[in-house]
Amino acid sequence: MPSSKPVYNADGSYNYAFTLFGSTPSTTLAYIAVAIFLVATGAHLVQLIRHRTTYMVPALLGALFEAIGYGIRIKSIHDPFNTDVYGVQQLFIVVAPVLVAASQYVILGEIMECVNPRLAPVRPNLVAKIFVSSDVVSFVVQAAGAALLIVDAATYLHTAAHIIVAGLAVQIASFAAFLLLAAVYYVRARRPPPNSAAAHDTSSPDAAAHVHPRWPLLYAVLATGAIAVLLRCMYRIVSFGASLSLGENYAYGFDALPMALALFAMVFVHPGFYLGRRSKKPAVGADLELQ
Repeated sequence: MPSSKPVYNADGSYNYAFTLFGSTPSTTLAYIAVAIFLVATGAHLVQLIRHRTTYMVPALLGALFEAIGYGIRIKSIHDPFNTDVYGVQQLFIVVAPVLVAASQYVILGEIMECVNPRLAPVRPNLVAKIFVSSDVVSFVVQAAGAALLIVDAATYLHTAAHIIVAGLAVQIASFAAFLLLAAVYYVRARRPPPNSAAAHDTSSPDAAAHVHPRWPLLYAVLATGAIAVLLRCMYRIVSFGASLSLGENYAYGFDALPMALALFAMVFVHPGFYLGRRSKKPAVGADLELQ
């Protein structure tokens, strides 16, 4: 059980077994995580300015939140019995994936709008609204749980963990629905029904002019990033369900690493390059070759 007062080893060092960390954490890993997410933040900023893709701002903020979170983790390692600092680092790390997911939702809507919106199971302009609304609920619930850790982690540890798990469950359900929607659209777009208006509409040739013919690569990266975030959320449910008792290596392997992969995937295969800049939304993506 975490202690609210410092507990020391015989050599005078902190006894991390009585902290929310559960075992001695690594400052080296935390510094590496900060460096990686700062690079991701800078890379996203460059791409955002270059392609003027304002819908990627949430992903940029997600990378920045990860860097801040792990930076505060370093502070927490040096002051492990300060539960306020621990709670703040958890808040930033927990919230960051919600921001990254928001950009992924918008990217799917942009792909649908550019390629062929008539094949979309849901109107493209509603995709982000639906899933971001769900994530707002998830964000509020998770933030409430993290806030309890800040107020009094020793007292509200289990309650906070259960609240955060509830928020993560909402996020997982939302992400599962998002992946299903993405899969359905991809199948339809790659195999448009013959002799259908959706497959042969040519009312907006300007739409195709903005789309790179290798847009399926962007789709693959989007799906990979979404699955990475989903796995991260599943890990978090296991972690908080175990009252934060899992080892630090698992945290970096199943939390930090998936987020880094999702963020850098969107840097190297940036939607601004594959979808271009659109001053107005086209009606349909007509002459796009889907082979």
